[in-house]
Amino acid sequence: MISERTFSKREDFKIKVRLVYVAICSLTGLVAGLNSGCSSQKGPLSFVVAEEVVTVEIQPAQFIKPAGQTVSSVDPAAIKTFLSVVNSAQPTEDHMCAHTLEITLKQKMKSDILLFVLHGHDSKYYEFRYGPKIYRVDRSEFESALTNLGASMMLDDSSS
Repeated sequence: MISERTFSKREDFKIKVRLVYVAICSLTGLVAGLNSGCSSQKGPLSFVVAEEVVTVEIQPAQFIKPAGQTVSSVDPAAIKTFLSVVNSAQPTEDHMCAHTLEITLKQKMKSDILLFVLHGHDSKYYEFRYGPKIYRVDRSEFESALTNLGASMMLDDSSS
């Protein structure tokens, strides 16, 4: 039989362990929050590490796609620039237009990421869909990034 004194020590120990656990969890959450708050790069793909992207594939949308017209880039500098431009995008309203380009980011150990480029209704911006949201990005920066990836010939198909 456990004495009252042993039981009390055991309960004290459990309480101390719980307090330490709560303190560790709180500090971990605080540090994670501070790190994400200090991130210099925010945007729809800010979670993507450029060095983890193996290739970027750009092709016309399935419904307008001529056979074999896909551009692929493995250039790390061009991929990094493209991600930087995409992460400068701002959310905008969905206007239900069909997309004209499909951009696939293939990562080393993670799922592919799909972006769908839309006809923009403002000549200053390109728009793209990522997941359920629509973003707009500076047209000249986006065109430059796509050109660096080798897809300049596809830009006429996706401009407004």
